[in-house]
Amino acid sequence: MIPGRNHATWCRSLFFRGHAPTSGEPLTEQHLAAFGQAMVAGGVRYAYLFSGPFDPDGALPDWAFSQRAKDSLARIRDHAPSLRLLPWVGGVFGKTVAVDRRSWRDRAVASTLRLCETLPVDGIHVDFECITHPAHPDANRDPARQRGYGPGVCAFHRALRNARSDLFTSSVVVTTATRAQPWKRQHSLEEMELLYRDIDQIAYLLYDTGISCRHTFAAAANEQLAHLATLQDRVGSRAPDVLLGVGTFVNEPNLRPFRDLRVENLTHSLHTFREALQTSGRPDLRIGGLAVYCEWHTSPLQWRIIRERW
Repeated sequence: MIPGRNHATWCRSLFFRGHAPTSGEPLTEQHLAAFGQAMVAGGVRYAYLFSGPFDPDGALPDWAFSQRAKDSLARIRDHAPSLRLLPWVGGVFGKTVAVDRRSWRDRAVASTLRLCETLPVDGIHVDFECITHPAHPDANRDPARQRGYGPGVCAFHRALRNARSDLFTSSVVVTTATRAQPWKRQHSLEEMELLYRDIDQIAYLLYDTGISCRHTFAAAANEQLAHLATLQDRVGSRAPDVLLGVGTFVNEPNLRPFRDLRVENLTHSLHTFREALQTSGRPDLRIGGLAVYCEWHTSPLQWRIIRERW
């Protein structure tokens, strides 16, 4: 099979905030021009523009609705007219996100819809994380709450689809491969089947797998494709566009054991995915492209590698 090249990438909050959150560096026209040019050069079709985490009440930050955000979107479109722009919303489960609670979901859906009505965007990208690694400061250590995470994520997307069936909705999950040992909670195939019915695009994170052996990584990629085939068969024509996630960043020290760069570097990841696709036995498997984390750590050389090897 020939995989698609409708790539996506996660993008920093600079464009909506108007400044870098850590350094305070102000947004300039040079930033916007360079960003648009990089997206065109990298063959990126979807930009997930960080729009802030939900707060504990289910609201998004004021700066996501600002005139600055609207102006940035307009200038980005000038530089990259074919780029589809999706606000990136979500957050960490148990910290500010409570998708297991109906009242929180209702408020978060309302805030999401208001954002999409305020900004001239092409849809929404949703990223809810349930961190389980005990050494992480945001780890959720409540087993009962953890059990509510997967169903809550599905319920959020169901409510969003019920409210706006025409809204292009993208979501992201960690790999479902059982050989992987990520630092975030994995979804079951049953949860994924429910999620598939309410979204238009799904990115699977095939990095931070906790795998340090190339053979095991290849086996995990094969297993992930088998899961994709199963879900595509179950959902049929309603199955969302699938993107395979690759990383271009370096983890913080306490998470580096989860991403062995001898295995999960960009070049080897692309090679492994292509080999898995070629030997999957499923020429009908629909893969739309790659999801690259993240725009602010991807060099011109890495965009070139993606163009040439995918």
